[in-house]
Amino acid sequence: MKSSLNAIFAVAIVALIGFEYWQYRHNQAETQRLEQQLVALQQSVDALSQQLNSAKEEDAASSLGNLLEEANKALVDGWSVMVDAVERELQRAQQQIEESKKPKSEAPPETPQSHYGPGAL
Repeated sequence: MKSSLNAIFAVAIVALIGFEYWQYRHNQAETQRLEQQLVALQQSVDALSQQLNSAKEEDAASSLGNLLEEANKALVDGWSVMVDAVERELQRAQQQIEESKKPKSEAPPETPQSHYGPGAL
């Protein structure tokens, strides 16, 4: 009985060792599969990160370009308004010069006087 008990115990130990070995191999395979999946995911993350960085650079460049374009437009509009104002002032000054050169004999038309005469009021 002791030998059959030893045999059963030996078989149980062998079965237990076999099961542990199977679990060890299964865990190794699972770990290897997860490592491969992790590498693939890391590559995907790196690719997406590069795409995001290039999109950010393009956006920054276009934003900077838009800002420069708007600033340039505002500058041109400001200069245009200033040049128009200077032209108007020059025309007004030219008219005043022309009016001051006219002979004084050309008096402006007289204003109508009241019916009562110059000292009536």
